[in-house]
Parts: sequence; C-alpha cells; structure tokens
Amino acid sequence: MSVLSRAFEKKEKSEQNNGSFLGTLFSMPVLRPVYSDDAPAVAIDLRGSGVEKRRLAHLVNTLAQSPTGQALLKNAAKEGYSVGFEMLSGAFGSCTCDETTKHIALNPLYGDGKLTATLAHEARHAQQYANGLPYEFLQYDVATELKMWRAAEADAEATAALCGLEIRAATGKSTVFDKFAGSSMKIARAAERAAAGCDTLADLNGRQGEILKSSFKAWFGNMTVVDAYEEGYLYDHLAKNNKQSKEKRLDFYKTHPLDKSLDGAEIVEMFCKTAENGCYFADEPDVFEKHSRFGAISNTSRRAADRFFEIRQSDTGAAPDNSYAGLDSNGTLTGYDDCTSYTQSDPFAVGTMNFAGSLNASVKSVAVPDEASFLGHIFSSPFFRGSYKTEKPEIDIRLKGSKNEKKRLTALVNAVAKNSPTGRKLLQDAADNGYSLDFLVQPNSYGSCNREKKRVHLNPTFDDGKLIATLAHETRHAQQHRRGVPEFYTTDMATEVRLRRATEADAQAASAQVALEIRAATKDDSVWRAFAQTAPVIAAAVMKPSIEKSLGMVVEDQASTMRDAFKGWFDQSAIVSAYEERYLRGPMTSIGFLPVWARLNTFKDMPFSDHMTSQQIVETVCATNNGGCYFKNDPNVLNTSRMCSIQPETYRTAEHFFKMRRDLTGRAEDRSFRGLPTRGDNGGGVRSARTDAGKSVLQAWLSNRQR
Repeated sequence: MSVLSRAFEKKEKSEQNNGSFLGTLFSMPVLRPVYSDDAPAVAIDLRGSGVEKRRLAHLVNTLAQSPTGQALLKNAAKEGYSVGFEMLSGAFGSCTCDETTKHIALNPLYGDGKLTATLAHEARHAQQYANGLPYEFLQYDVATELKMWRAAEADAEATAALCGLEIRAATGKSTVFDKFAGSSMKIARAAERAAAGCDTLADLNGRQGEILKSSFKAWFGNMTVVDAYEEGYLYDHLAKNNKQSKEKRLDFYKTHPLDKSLDGAEIVEMFCKTAENGCYFADEPDVFEKHSRFGAISNTSRRAADRFFEIRQSDTGAAPDNSYAGLDSNGTLTGYDDCTSYTQSDPFAVGTMNFAGSLNASVKSVAVPDEASFLGHIFSSPFFRGSYKTEKPEIDIRLKGSKNEKKRLTALVNAVAKNSPTGRKLLQDAADNGYSLDFLVQPNSYGSCNREKKRVHLNPTFDDGKLIATLAHETRHAQQHRRGVPEFYTTDMATEVRLRRATEADAQAASAQVALEIRAATKDDSVWRAFAQTAPVIAAAVMKPSIEKSLGMVVEDQASTMRDAFKGWFDQSAIVSAYEERYLRGPMTSIGFLPVWARLNTFKDMPFSDHMTSQQIVETVCATNNGGCYFKNDPNVLNTSRMCSIQPETYRTAEHFFKMRRDLTGRAEDRSFRGLPTRGDNGGGVRSARTDAGKSVLQAWLSNRQR
C-alpha cells in the first residue's frame, strides 16, 4: 500500500460521517442519474457526503411510496437507525444493531432498484431487532436458533417482495420488484402468484397476509441460502469453538449460553407481522411443525453440535442441549467437517454469490464501458496503488485502458510471465488467440473471461496479489476455450454438470500452480497467500512445497499439484452448489417468467444436445504445460458421486424444463441427468436421482464479515 493510500484510508476512517470517497464516487452523475435535492419523505438519519445524501434520499422516497416500506422507515427512524453507503464484500446491504450502533448500510456499487429492495429488507431487520431478535447468535438452544434466524431472513425477503409490489402498484414502475426478482426469483414468483389480480394498493393491502405468507415459505425453497445460514450462523461457530483452547471456550460459553427456548409459534408471532401488527401466520402458527424441513438440521451441524456440547459438559458440567435431537435431518454439508475454514458472517448481509472468478456466459456485466474505464483509471491511479514503472509487457497481449491502467496491467502481466512458466504459457495462449486485457469493476467478482468478445477483465478495486492469481484463473478459461470447451448449454445436462465444474476446478488449479511457481521464483509468498485467502479449502488440499524448493522442481510437480487443487475445488460445497444454481438451475428456472415466443428462442439458445464423457472432458480441460492430461491415470474421475451429484431441486427443475421444451417444440426430453446421483438425502449420503429426489442440500458463499 502506498503512503498516499494509507493516508487516504486513515482520512476515510476518521471522516465516515462526512461521507466516504467510494460512496460519493458511485453516487456521482457520471455513474448515476442526477439526484434532486428533495428532502426524504421519512426523517431518518442519512450519513455521507452531499451527493450520497441525495441518492439516499431518493432511495428513501422510492421506498416510501410503498405503505409497508414507509412504515418500516418510520420504525427505523424511531429506533434511531442511520442509513449510509458502505462497500460490502458479497452483499447488497447489511443491518447492524448492538449496544452502540444502529445502522443500515447499502452497497453503492448496485443500482437504485436493487438498493431500494435492499433498504426494505434491512429496515425489516431493524424492526425485528426492536421486536426481540437478539444482537448475538447462540443465545437460544440449537432448535430455536435454526428456526429463528431462518424466520428472520425469510420474513425480511417476504417484506421486500411486498414493498416491490406496492411500489409497482403506486407508480406503475416495476424496476424495484424486477431487481428483487433478479436475486430472489422463487420468492418473487410466489409473491406474484399470491398477488394475482391485485392492481391497486388497496387490493394488495387486502391480500397482504397471503403475499407475505407465500413469500416466506418460498424462501425455504432456495436451499442455497437456507443451508448457508445454517453453516454461517450455527455450524461455523460451533466447529470453531471445538478447536479453541479451554480458556477461549470458557469465554465463548459466557457470551453464547444457548439456554433459552422459543417454539415455532412464538417465533412467527414475534417476527411475522403485517402492517397492522398482526401475525400473518395467525391461522397457521404451527408452520414450522407442519413443514419440518423449515427447521431441519444437517448431519454435519448435528455432529458439530454433539461435539460442542460434549466438550462444554466436560469443561463446565453444563447439561447438553437436546433440543435438536428430534429435528429432521437435512442431509450433509458435503465437503465440510470440523476443520472447515471459519468465517463469521454479517447476520443480515443480503448476499450475492462471491466467486474468485466467473465465466462470463450469458450474464452481462453491471458496469458499462465508459464507467469501467473511469473506475479502472481511478483504482489504478497512484493515489490508490502507488506508482508503477513504465515497462514493456513480457507478453505481447493487448492492454486496454488509460496510461495508469496499462502500467498496472503490465506490472500484473510481467509478475506472472517473468516468474511462472505455467502463467507465461497461459498469457501467450490468450494473446495468440486474440484476447485483450482490461479493468472492469464487477460486483462480487475478482475477474471474468468473456469468450465472445475475447476479453479478460480484472476488477481494479482489489490488490495486485489477488489480481495476479485471478489473471491466471481467467486466462486459463481463455485457454480452455481455445482447446475446444463447448459453449454453455450446447451439451446434454449430464455433460453440463461435469464440464462446467471441471472448467472452474481446473482454472483454480491453474491459479494455485501459478501462485506456487511465483513463490518459488521470487521467494515471496504474497500471491500464494492472496490465493489461499480467497480459496482456503483448495489451498489446504495442495501440498505446499517449502519456499526454498526450486522453481524447476515446482514445475515438475505441476500435474500432482493441479490434480490435488482440482479435487480440492469439490470440497467447497458452497461453491459447487452456487455454480449449479447460477449456471444450471437459475437459467432453467428463469424460463418460467418468459412468454411463449421467448421460451422458444431460449430453447434454441440452450439446445442441451451433445455429449462428452468424463475422459473427453478431462482430456480437453485438464492440460499440463506439455500438452498432457493431469488425470491421464484417472480419466473417469468426473463420474464419481463427489464430482457429478446434483441437488434434487436441480433434478426437478430439469424435469420441468425438458418437459416444457417437449410440449412446445416436440423435441425429445434430455434424460441424461437421470443417471446422476443426488446429494442431500436423510442419511447424508448419495443416491440415484432415478429413484429418489430426496431433500436439497445446497451451500452459499457468505463472505461479508460482521462489523
């Protein structure tokens, strides 16, 4: 970090109430509309610069057009909350409530529609805190914790959906609801079904309870989030404490007693409120008992809890918590055990999927080119990064951007090309195939590879260590394209499952190999540490050589290193499942929103026709520098249940998708996925999707830290 950067960081921290530089930047007319000086419709404390406050007022006034939203804002103001912008990793927003702070933070990177829905979500959490939601996790017994935190999140999402519908009815504009649906599709669909025929605010008010109830239940259909909450707020805490010293364990017991209890009816009565303060589950107070999966616990968490209470009893003599003994099992958090890396997540960070790198298939980037260039220039300037020397890139690859951007890009290219033979080949192949390299601010991603435009994008907001590892990752994707990896959705479903996972696992394996080669060449492990920070499970799977080991020896070990890293990718059940949701289930589900003519076009764009075997995939994807395959001795590795199992929900989505395609086009159904195993049955194992759809077990990546 440069001296100027340190000075800037110190200045920003000391002047938070006067607005942050980034919050102001992302609210300026060059990136956003010109906001008026209108006063906020609800007198709530807005924090930031003048530009930030005008944008915040606009968000408040948009939400206030919803009667429910206006009531939420008034409650937050009454409770003493402030609202401001904050750059959050992997989140649209967050709500902080403790003895000293009551604050709603919104991520200025996102558009106004998304942030209006997020403001409704976070303001609902503020109301929940006022209604008795604890400031800390693990105050209640395990069964209560599972139900309570899930209920709080499901209710906040249901409320955001309702606010979006009310804004649409009041203004005729659907932007807020549409942006909400973009990240919470199932909930949005449930809300729209419950609101069918409601064209006015009065109509919606009469159907409010049904809308909230349906949306609440739909939240539990997104196992990505459900399971992630269990992992982040229960399992991680228990598993981490099981590894602590006795002194630290005793301190933990004092602040996390797990000694209070609420039943399901008490939980919904506390949090599931209508505008009139009634409970929208008044006619169904036993909703958690009727839908046992709402309160189910994974076998992984159950084992961690059993061990936690065994240790606690030994440490203190306190009796074990048996509240979860009778709960249904929700399968196993595949790849997670008591050694899983610990992250403490913000309880109410409205999450986005956070990946080390993302293949840019059909998803368009948030930033427009002019905006990207402007932001790349800012984040590559000496003010942020210090000065880069003027030098010629070792690889003749096209660099795009301002003078400062090109200097920084050259430094990144040369750090790879001068010190890593594997990295140098990746860059040379990308250059030979016509790829260019530039900066692009991409929320929730370090970088991406655009196959159609032949561009590798790096997110300039991150430090150089992470971007060097990301450069290796994304140029590996470019190399995969050159080696013949098919376009998305051109192969049958079973191939798509294996192929897309293999390309991502291989890109991470290449990134790990490059980082280790740079470490061996320079005796500086900063790039490896940056990689390990973003992919700790993969890093742990790799046999890290001594820093004294020569570069030549590290290169000789390439096949075994990449093989270990590849396999390690599948230990990250959160990421595996997130990719399944994003690149398979999500696109297949979204077709339900489209008119018939658009569905027909989608079926043309997603033919799901060709087939590749495991051997064909690894021979195409898993290449070493000499053109060999690092799985030449195990070509059927992708047929193992660990690598090709799918969630039952994905199975059901595919069944629906291909039956719809058959009915509209006459094309035969793709049945290739029916032979894939599923994960998430009650026993925590894997069984054939042909005989059992089971219960879904899915992980999400919750990366925002609790402040």
